Amino acid sequence: MTAEEIAAKIEEYVEAVDQLLLKGRRVRSKGISLSERRKLAHLISDVDAEFVVLIGSWARGAQSADSSDIDLLVGVSAATQCPSVPRMHIICLSEEELAGRAREGDDFVLWCLRYGIPLSGRRRWNSLQNLLAGAPWPFSHRKFDLASKQFRYALDLLRMGDPESAQDELKVGLGHLARGLLIDRRVFPLSRPEVPDQLRSVGFHGLASALDAAATEDLSPEHIEAFVDLGSDLIAGAAKIA
Repeated sequence: MTAEEIAAKIEEYVEAVDQLLLKGRRVRSKGISLSERRKLAHLISDVDAEFVVLIGSWARGAQSADSSDIDLLVGVSAATQCPSVPRMHIICLSEEELAGRAREGDDFVLWCLRYGIPLSGRRRWNSLQNLLAGAPWPFSHRKFDLASKQFRYALDLLRMGDPESAQDELKVGLGHLARGLLIDRRVFPLSRPEVPDQLRSVGFHGLASALDAAATEDLSPEHIEAFVDLGSDLIAGAAKIA
């Protein structure tokens, strides 16, 4: 697939999302600029890719045009270096890595197989989606372990006098925790902007509010500590249930 064809696919998909937003009477997304799409396409075309798949909030139509990165999964050989593009989060995996992680119940890979939108290599991607049939349900303990680490980093950064970086770590930790709790309740986590509403649907209103606040407000050190305490308590409660 040429760079121009990949760019056209990206543009076509973003325009389709814009139309859906209009039908839902939501604010029209300004989307990805044409220059960004073409720059991305030229970089991707330099990689020997088996498939290019749009993932994350853009694939779900839940993106914020001002703040949501464009997430892509690119199927490459193990030795291929992944390109770096501003505002683009490009993740490169070989088919062997993807299949292995699906068999292990990796929630990221399973998310991609469930919800990813192929921009190129559609036939190959559709074949890989057969991995879902034999994949186990994701394991929540991995998410809880990651959340605990991020909370420790957040507190360390607070002690060092860097609340801005502490909030970044807190936000990541709350995201891992949220996904773990949803997985425990057999609810597959969707994209980051959708997770707070999923949490509310299963009764975690406090965590949903904490996620929203960490993503949209400048938190005081006291609020960061309080949200770390909330998250730690939820992890401890999940461990008792398990």
